[in-house]
Amino acid sequence: MLDLGILAMSKTDQSFIHDTLSHQYHLQHYDRHFFSHSTPPFSARIFLIGDCYTLSDTSALILAIQDSQPFCEFIYCSQHPDVQTVVALCKLGLFDSLTIPTFASELTWVIEKAYDYHKLSQQILDHCSTEKKKLQYQHQFRQFKQGGDLVEHSSLQHYLFDKTVLRPGHKSTLLLVEDDLLIRQGLKHSLAPFFTILEAADGATALALAKHHTCHVALLDLGLPDMSGEDVLLNLRSLYPHIDILVVSAFRDIELVTRSIKSGACDYLVKDCDFSILKHKIIQRLQHYYFREALS
Repeated sequence: MLDLGILAMSKTDQSFIHDTLSHQYHLQHYDRHFFSHSTPPFSARIFLIGDCYTLSDTSALILAIQDSQPFCEFIYCSQHPDVQTVVALCKLGLFDSLTIPTFASELTWVIEKAYDYHKLSQQILDHCSTEKKKLQYQHQFRQFKQGGDLVEHSSLQHYLFDKTVLRPGHKSTLLLVEDDLLIRQGLKHSLAPFFTILEAADGATALALAKHHTCHVALLDLGLPDMSGEDVLLNLRSLYPHIDILVVSAFRDIELVTRSIKSGACDYLVKDCDFSILKHKIIQRLQHYYFREALS
């Protein structure tokens, strides 16, 4: 069984987590005193973090855990998640946030994705030939996760591997699929400083752009004029499996979320989410893309 750390959760939330996950994971409960001084060894690499501590205390705990194990992943679980808290934790490398209680399938899916990400990060560390390179990688990985731009830290794979995956000045390419002109222009304006943007107002244009350009991540609206966004999602996953797809939709329908994830979306965000969270999700998917390429 995978060890799963539980931290800063109320008894009610702990009970939900126990009832939902105890048959799949070995749950390990920690309190702040465990990490208060010199951090003892711990086996959990994925942590579910509740909202019982202050933001300052929670941030300090995450940093203490990262000092001991840089590749741990953190999932924030709350009945009433606060955007300011989520944004602050994203800057520390938060993997995801969930409103609980939620469906067991959604919770398990996020945990497994976090664990896949942890294993991928560990694989890269194992490829480092010297202790110096391992320390360099761990240092830059933390900078990477804590809000560092991919462009600023583009040497990450270069000095760990005998090839340049990210070239200085190179921008990763986003396929932005959104039929509403104002929303599309707003997203492009916000994202253009960080990424190269390819715009599509309909499904046919999106598929044509994916065919003729190297796209790293797609932001996909589901309400398109010419075809179903779900059909576009299925076509992109089938024809261009290297593209990681984030669904960005106005619909808050759990059945739609579930269908999107089962169809191959990496995540599902609502359009009114904070921009910092959206950018964090994009960078997270780009990390996956380049890590996979570096290992191939």
